[in-house]
Amino acid sequence: MTLIEGYRKPMYHQAQDFESYLSPRFGTYVATYLVKRELDPAPLFRRAGIPYRSGEESLSPITPSKLCTLLHEAEHSMADPFIGISIGKHFSFEFAGLNALIMISAANMEHAMKARIKYDTYINNAIYDRIHTGQDVFIHGFRISMIDNIDMRHVHDLLAAQLLTVLRTGTGKVLSPIKVKLAHKAPKEKSPYYDYFGTSQIEFGASMNTLAYSHATARHPFLTANRTLHKLLTQSVQLLLSDDQGNHFTDTVYREIVRLLDNEVPSLEQVADNLHISTRTMRRKLGSEGTSFQQVKQRSLNKVAIQLLTMTNTSLSEIADQLGYSESSAFVRAFKSWEGVTPQKYRASKVD
Repeated sequence: MTLIEGYRKPMYHQAQDFESYLSPRFGTYVATYLVKRELDPAPLFRRAGIPYRSGEESLSPITPSKLCTLLHEAEHSMADPFIGISIGKHFSFEFAGLNALIMISAANMEHAMKARIKYDTYINNAIYDRIHTGQDVFIHGFRISMIDNIDMRHVHDLLAAQLLTVLRTGTGKVLSPIKVKLAHKAPKEKSPYYDYFGTSQIEFGASMNTLAYSHATARHPFLTANRTLHKLLTQSVQLLLSDDQGNHFTDTVYREIVRLLDNEVPSLEQVADNLHISTRTMRRKLGSEGTSFQQVKQRSLNKVAIQLLTMTNTSLSEIADQLGYSESSAFVRAFKSWEGVTPQKYRASKVD
């Protein structure tokens, strides 16, 4: 998205197609895993459409669909149907990205997850997280923002396993979640999941990936806690954020709306407050990109609805409730205005 000097180019259709991306470090994680097993990553990256040169750090973000393709290529090359878990559990901080280092330097799991959510908005805008603190449990949930109708299993597995590896490294303990939910269909063989996550309480086909821990586990001190390092790293991210990259602001607002969705649609004031800017500044920055908060909000609901319809078995009533609609009929009308068909027909067409 560009702004031609002296002329605000209409950008409605660009604003509709939000840029979802992951850090280029995910390419590094896959490449490192392959190299350590004496497999040349170059052909796999080429087939996935991802730039790769040995010994050179990539600065190009990776789309979720391309990471899916890369992991499927790795699955076939390694003959490993659980490649996501394999890479995630062998995650090494020698090759960690900024957000993983922020997490590992935090005081405990709860602190690490809150920092992840705060700063991952600007590092991996295709991932959106939620934290829920119940009476007995601490729950971290995450979803990948994309609408491509492709198998996301390896990406979900990689992220969930990598997060658990980070937490186990921080605590110095082989901790296990109380319960795990994964947003993909159950594979025929489930034992690798039980073995790595350390629990048989694993549910597949959920609307969101979630890992639930006891409060004691969530507040267990990290052996790797480092206040000075944590402060320096968070200041580095804040410095990056101070560099106004206007053409990405719409994406940031979109992701924040999606992250805040929890049976109600967040207001402009809520989103602005979470992004630490005034409502006036938000309107101005969105306007400079040719869109408005209302347009971004509607497209956010549209994209989440499409993802839930195509990637999960979540019922229409549950989707309507999650998107803040009091009745399923209101959701059906809204979806038809977005896509020209009812959500039932849209889901059926993707299944076919």
